[in-house]
Amino acid sequence: MASPALGRSPSGGRVCRSSHTPRNRNRRSNRKSSDSLPRFGSLGAHSAGSHSGSADAVEHRNGSSRGGDLKSHPSSGGSIVSDGGAVSHNGNSSQSDLTLPTHERLREVNPTLWEKQRQLLSDMRALRGAIEKTSATIADLDVGDASSVVAELDTHADPQAIQDALKAVEQELEQELSNTTEHTPGSNDAVAYSNGTYQQQQTTTTTPSPPPPPTPTPPPQMQEQQEPPMPETPAGPHAWVPEHRLGANVQPAGTVFRVWAPNAQSVTLVVSQKPDAELSARLEYSTTVMEYPEPTWRIVMEREPEEGLHEGEGNAPPPHAGCWCARVSDVGHLSTYLFEVEEKHSGKKLRRRDPWARQTFQGIALNVVIDPGVYAWSHAHPRDTNVVTTSANGGASLAVQRRASDIPPYSFDANASAGLRALGDNTSAQAAAVPWFGDANDPSTSGSDANTSMVMYQMHLGSFTGHNDGREDFIQRHAGTGDLVSNLRHAREELPYLARMGFNTIQLLPTPEFTGLWGYNPVMFFAPHSAYGTPRDLKDFVDSAHSLGIRVIADLALHHGAAKDNSLWDYDGPSEHGDQNGGGGVYFEGGGGTPWGRAFAFWKHEVVHFLTAVGPAWAKEYNIDGLRFDSIHNVPRDVVHSMVARLREEAPDCFLIAEHNPEDPGVALRDLGFDTMWSLSALRDAESLMNRGDDKTFERKMNSIVDLRKGYGTSNEYITYLLGGHDEVGCRSNGAFHDDTQRHHRHAIDQYGGRDSWHARAKVRLLYAAMVAGNGIPMVFMGAESLQGGFWHTDEAHRFDWGIVGDEESVSMQSCVQAANFVRRMTPALQRGEVKIIHSHPPKGVMVFSRRVWVPCASEETVLTGVAEDAVGRPEAHYIPREDWLNLYGASPENQSNGYEDAVLVVMNLSEFQWGETDDHMYGIPVDNADLRSREWVEVFQTQRKEFGGWKGSGNAADDDDPKEDAVVKRIRVTDGHLKVRVAKWSVHIFRACVG
Repeated sequence: MASPALGRSPSGGRVCRSSHTPRNRNRRSNRKSSDSLPRFGSLGAHSAGSHSGSADAVEHRNGSSRGGDLKSHPSSGGSIVSDGGAVSHNGNSSQSDLTLPTHERLREVNPTLWEKQRQLLSDMRALRGAIEKTSATIADLDVGDASSVVAELDTHADPQAIQDALKAVEQELEQELSNTTEHTPGSNDAVAYSNGTYQQQQTTTTTPSPPPPPTPTPPPQMQEQQEPPMPETPAGPHAWVPEHRLGANVQPAGTVFRVWAPNAQSVTLVVSQKPDAELSARLEYSTTVMEYPEPTWRIVMEREPEEGLHEGEGNAPPPHAGCWCARVSDVGHLSTYLFEVEEKHSGKKLRRRDPWARQTFQGIALNVVIDPGVYAWSHAHPRDTNVVTTSANGGASLAVQRRASDIPPYSFDANASAGLRALGDNTSAQAAAVPWFGDANDPSTSGSDANTSMVMYQMHLGSFTGHNDGREDFIQRHAGTGDLVSNLRHAREELPYLARMGFNTIQLLPTPEFTGLWGYNPVMFFAPHSAYGTPRDLKDFVDSAHSLGIRVIADLALHHGAAKDNSLWDYDGPSEHGDQNGGGGVYFEGGGGTPWGRAFAFWKHEVVHFLTAVGPAWAKEYNIDGLRFDSIHNVPRDVVHSMVARLREEAPDCFLIAEHNPEDPGVALRDLGFDTMWSLSALRDAESLMNRGDDKTFERKMNSIVDLRKGYGTSNEYITYLLGGHDEVGCRSNGAFHDDTQRHHRHAIDQYGGRDSWHARAKVRLLYAAMVAGNGIPMVFMGAESLQGGFWHTDEAHRFDWGIVGDEESVSMQSCVQAANFVRRMTPALQRGEVKIIHSHPPKGVMVFSRRVWVPCASEETVLTGVAEDAVGRPEAHYIPREDWLNLYGASPENQSNGYEDAVLVVMNLSEFQWGETDDHMYGIPVDNADLRSREWVEVFQTQRKEFGGWKGSGNAADDDDPKEDAVVKRIRVTDGHLKVRVAKWSVHIFRACVG
């Protein structure tokens, strides 16, 4: 089997290209080469004159001659590169120039020597004819630098004078460098091109003497090619391994680049050298394109052989027909690159981003190589925060132990969090700033059942910070609107605030690179939105969230491409039949339209493979815990099956969420295979109930917001958001209502009267508690916990307002949210118990339901259901003292081995009526079940408690009976078949049966 062509990068690295390509083998070109690459500012523009040489041809600007096959690759402007040096054709000159090693960098170090070298090069032009005549000889040489090339040509021309001049220049250069304190750029230094000159990116250091010249390395032996046919050439101490993945994939030997462009005439990889350690450390967190090295090496990619390939079906793996490949050593993590695609018919050169790139820049055809293995995770998964007791002498010990990671939470500065500052938690002691929450999962839960403890917080990264939090001067602005765009680093500083509130799951709005404002117009599907930060920033965010026991869920929109700035549109040229099949090129032709942009060509297995790879990449490379699929009903069923099947295979623990319209669990969960789905209908019913609609529909709508709907099997199979998600809270029309009867596109507090209305605040507390107490996974959109008003958008006036987080109304709501989250997470019955309506009184607006679940106890450890460390500062995590939780809900010795039944009664009052002003005016809840009648009950939560915005005496705690009473816990017994309790207006009361 023939060996692939081998080339070397300017620093000695090898470049491999297959010689098996049927279409390109031994192809010669007489097209004119281009000028050098544009600067970063114009990388996004099309250049019809870009260089497009082949691996075995040397092309001169005047097209007068061509050389034979070379063991090298065309560099920027057509360079012929060998070990340690270069004989280069400069495309910027009207004539070909031969350049010496570090020629351009020498100008920065010593202008005098640079001028002498320029004169030397002028003399060397005389050898052009001899070089052209002996190109075949050069191709067989393995030379280390330009002087070696000249030495090998002495049989064809007399280069003695040139050699003498070269020697004199080298001696003078060595002397100058030994005396200077300026840093001499070496072959591994990264240089950025700015304002017409190279700007050195390293600090100056003393260089005592130049390094010794590199020793020429003989060509390595070629290895036998594997199937499918791919170049496999050793590079240094490592050998290339077969690579079927598309994009830039780092190996020990270098980086393999593969791109699918079936209609291209040729594809050229333009790439930079791997930056050194010092520059890499800066680039890990840099989104400034000018700081990155400019890609200047040009490698003509080889089209992979298509013999033996056949059309795939569904999620067919590569290799695909029409893929191009190049393997380059000395290129790796944080190198920059782009693809230059030549159209088949017009010959135009299109500079393209890599569809599979892990890092890009907005509006610029440039990518960054990312090696996922570089990042060192501290918390690959959320810390396990279950609470257990240890058994001692056959009984339950009161000593609480954490079942958690030995690695502590990430180190944060409490003063950096606007949320903690507003709540008074500005101490530097992080243990005091963030109370620890546990999740009461019993030892028998596994798989999807473990997701029942989730309490979600939906966040838009671009508008979460930057308004009244002191960060305004440190956040960039949107290029189009001028609005602030906050980033991952600032959002990470507020993770302790979310942990403080008791949220254990963050659902991000889309984070892949997008145009527009909200994130639902994706342009690059594997790369984080560059305005938010780098891949390293996103990994830091996830790692820090995991350290606080918080999961992270990403949102993917895979049903369409962006309507503007679509990086995949006409990727390798227009569609073969123009716009007859919708146009858009290989990724979109025949896909049809959607209200948001062109649908993908779902009928192509190459496109399906591309889309099905997105989810696993986010789950595995960023340790994302779950994925939400936006508008999944707009993706063909067979394609969705492929997406889910691939995720189940490659990321089996990833929690999969569907937005499917109509809301049909039989389709989304049973057929398509998702774990859970959004439930919009419950929100509409809640809005009607808050406005006290027809009593005839009261029971149906109440059942809708707290119980499982038709087709659902378990509590965690749907997500409920009674206070609205991003679509209901957000508005792109400057606050215009959806219509006159439905006041949508507003925060919930505004829908019910505004922050200044007591009734509005009471209704918002009631709805939040209904989510916590009922079936489904509760979720709020950012700002609901602090009673943000108006509508949400990304402009400065409507983003998250940190200025109100510490005011009286906000603190009251946050106290209620924190207490409700605590009760939800620590009460198994509220997570997995079956909802049973036991009493309903529509004229008075009252409904009561029970939830019960058996909690098995392991032999050596028992899960407690309500133990947490005391909160420091305000708001309080709960109002039941820690010791009382232990006494009430700790597993007693007699049921240590068998377990116990956890039970709650939930009373909801959606009216102005209230009961309990006197002892003979209590509300009697009928309790028919004999087991529940025998239990004692304690009110563990109610929305009208004074700390939450209600009043003293509104509930059933001891201090409600007597304001002077220090104790809170009051045990209530069932009498005459009824549990007689106070019920406040517009309230939710949760009573829990005692165990201990």
